[in-house]
Amino acid sequence: MQKHSSPYLENHSDGSQRPKPATATQYSEAGLQAQCFMHFHNHHPALRGRLFLVHNTPRNKIDGARLKAMGMVAGVSDMIYLRDGQPPLCLEFKTDTGRQAPAQIEWQKVAEATGCEYRLIRTFDDFTTALGLV
Repeated sequence: MQKHSSPYLENHSDGSQRPKPATATQYSEAGLQAQCFMHFHNHHPALRGRLFLVHNTPRNKIDGARLKAMGMVAGVSDMIYLRDGQPPLCLEFKTDTGRQAPAQIEWQKVAEATGCEYRLIRTFDDFTTALGLV
């Protein structure tokens, strides 16, 4: 079976491919988020559906107006993870040098004031630690 070539995967001696640590490759926020989600989806099938994307990026002004009318809120975290017996975990993905926008900082305050946990995710290890998958 032919292996897929990807800057996000590394080959192991047992023939498997696993995600590279986020520090090993320069990731975009979207690339890091995709790597984390796919790892979670593939390695924790019993928890599928608990980690999800918050669609908060309109394609254009018309789509933005439509999404706002449907409840889109500026600054909402990139993903949310629903945990047993605990408040939701809000995940905001950023590169090593990425900074939260003012609307994201304000939404973080709202989320934390309601009892949600909010974490900035800059690496794959940040993600696994935040979700308690270590």
